[in-house]
Amino acid sequence: MSKSTVRTAKAEANATQKQQRHRVLDLFSGIGGFSVALRSVADTVGYCEMDPHCLAVLNSRMADGRIDTAPVFNDVRALSAGTVSRLRPDMVVGGFPCQDISSSGQRAGLDGSKSSLFFEIVRLLRSVRSVQHVLLENSPFIRTMGLPRVRAALKEAGFAHVAYGYFTAVFKTSMGHLPILL
Repeated sequence: MSKSTVRTAKAEANATQKQQRHRVLDLFSGIGGFSVALRSVADTVGYCEMDPHCLAVLNSRMADGRIDTAPVFNDVRALSAGTVSRLRPDMVVGGFPCQDISSSGQRAGLDGSKSSLFFEIVRLLRSVRSVQHVLLENSPFIRTMGLPRVRAALKEAGFAHVAYGYFTAVFKTSMGHLPILL
């Protein structure tokens, strides 16, 4: 095989890999954890975050190249389906607010003022047809504080195969081992 044939095959493989990359809209972006984790398989086409401290980290990570440079929207409630459609995401990720779901929160579930922002994700999913995949994160207490509603809303938005789970990690601390649900 000649060097030019090898180069052509590598270029074709790179082009195919580039075509297969996901286009991600990162809602409730925080400091960009989902975008960092998905960097090897996806390009982030937009972020949505309103916390000023998180925004500072997002902007810093974009500036130093650790996450993709993309528009940052500050309020999911004001994010229009038209704006999202122009970004052409095929995946939406996000860790919607858990303050109304977690054990240390108000325990209002998805009816709470913060955790009800989940339904803004659903609003966008219903309107933006390019989205094929959704990856969400929340407190493990979602299982008893709204998971059936989350699954029903995602199914109604056209996402019939909804899987869920949680992970446990144990961290060694100065006070001993601390179990953490992730």
